[in-house]
Amino acid sequence: MQVQPNRSVTCGQHSCGMVLNTQGNPVAVDDLIRTHPVTSSAGTTMPDLQRLLRDNGVSTVVRTRRSVSDLESMTAGGRPSIAMVRTGPNTNHYVVVDGVTTRSGQRVVAVRDPAGGPNRGVYYETVSSFEGRFTGNAIQIRD
Repeated sequence: MQVQPNRSVTCGQHSCGMVLNTQGNPVAVDDLIRTHPVTSSAGTTMPDLQRLLRDNGVSTVVRTRRSVSDLESMTAGGRPSIAMVRTGPNTNHYVVVDGVTTRSGQRVVAVRDPAGGPNRGVYYETVSSFEGRFTGNAIQIRD
């Protein structure tokens, strides 16, 4: 039996759209989904997202086995990264990480979530909470 791609899982393309908008290259996410469709039953792969960004003029590198400290370095200088987080026992999700900072004396990760969430998709999550969800996989945006 052939497994069909789950075309409703587009958090990767939406995260890429957020990054492209941040980089000054506004795009229609529907166009990204059309030109770079979901290829797997689990959603879009990191190499697929890397290709999508490259096709839109953004240089990237896929990073694996990374920590939140690595994300902090990767987002230094205002460059966002795309991180894969766990949302369930067998479910992953892509979010945009804008940085790691201190707010009210607590270390937090600045996250933009294409699925919405608190504060219309923009929120700060404690480093310890984010570490519990972070898979260690991320796409670093390069100059």
